[in-house]
Amino acid sequence: MRLPNRPALIITGLLLCLTGSVATAYQGASVYGARFQRVATFPVYLNNADIAEETVAEIVATSRNGQTLVYTDGVKGAIGIVGIADPENPTPLGTVAVGGEPTSVAILVLLC
Repeated sequence: MRLPNRPALIITGLLLCLTGSVATAYQGASVYGARFQRVATFPVYLNNADIAEETVAEIVATSRNGQTLVYTDGVKGAIGIVGIADPENPTPLGTVAVGGEPTSVAILVLLC
């Protein structure tokens, strides 16, 4: 009878330990409340002059101070801006046309 390769057994054992640790950490997160909880929704059409105009929020970034949210709007070719100083009542701050379809967005620390 051929015995299994010892290094392969060690690697398999380590992978099982790591997998168990990740699963335990994930379960612990939900037990202790570390999860997403929605506090409000924001209909992005409110950022349009004409609420019938087609629009979509895709990629989102938040300012360092947590007061402003920006999102890409590929349909309009714009970046939308939302005030979230009061997270339960987001405020439309308008859009900035960028020409083309924005696929990512970030906020520079210097501007926040």
